[in-house]
Amino acid sequence: MASNRSQDRAQWTRHVTGRRVKEASAALAEQPAKYRNRKTTLDGMTFDSAKEARRWQELKLLEAAGEIRRLRRQPRYSLFALPHAPGASAIVGHFTPDFGYVTRDGLAVIEDVKSPITRKETAYRLRKKLFEANYGVTVTEV
Repeated sequence: MASNRSQDRAQWTRHVTGRRVKEASAALAEQPAKYRNRKTTLDGMTFDSAKEARRWQELKLLEAAGEIRRLRRQPRYSLFALPHAPGASAIVGHFTPDFGYVTRDGLAVIEDVKSPITRKETAYRLRKKLFEANYGVTVTEV
């Protein structure tokens, strides 16, 4: 009898928890984006903003014209902290810019589409500085 009660209680807990998760997910879906950006779908890909989707279209045209090559969307880079011990390093996070490509001259370019507000975020600025220090490439904000 006791095991039957615990099974019923466990089933009820799963039901209530699942319902709460669904309700919370629905409430979050109804909330506007933090910076009022609108997710945009283009060529079967979802972009965080219409501005980012437009930039993707521009870069695809440049790639087709042969002005740039190796166009990548949201490449992920590890960020390292360099401790005092020679040769030692530790991954402290990751930086995922919007686009990366190589120019006709062979220069690596990293672009991040940002609004004036998001450019000021402390966490973004820190990740950007760490990336630039780790890889020696300047992030171009569009």
